[in-house]
Amino acid sequence: MKPIRYLSETTGFRIRAISLIAFILLALAACTVMPPPTQAGGPANAVTIKNFAFTPPIITVQAGTLVIWSNNDGVQHTVTGTGAEVFDSGHVMPNGGFGHTFNAVGNFPYQCNIHTGMHGNVIVTP
Repeated sequence: MKPIRYLSETTGFRIRAISLIAFILLALAACTVMPPPTQAGGPANAVTIKNFAFTPPIITVQAGTLVIWSNNDGVQHTVTGTGAEVFDSGHVMPNGGFGHTFNAVGNFPYQCNIHTGMHGNVIVTP
């Protein structure tokens, strides 16, 4: 007498393959870059990345302010501090964003490390 099988080997393989694909899709969805949240209690100061430029190129904020960069270009960019304050967005995908809170008073230049001709500056006042 043959033993009774509830699932054929082919069906078992299909279930494992579908489970693996579902796991991979969920893992990729978890890695999606989301725009950073706005600052509680009011709007954050925004810089737009468009046409390979930071707009406005110079922004003045008070200490403790969250600045948000939004990438409206069709390519990746970075927002990387080049002065005393070290900050780096990593690669910001199209339609993605990056936020950084500036707590110290001073002048904080930054650039895109992919397109090094793109420069900006954050001036932080007391």
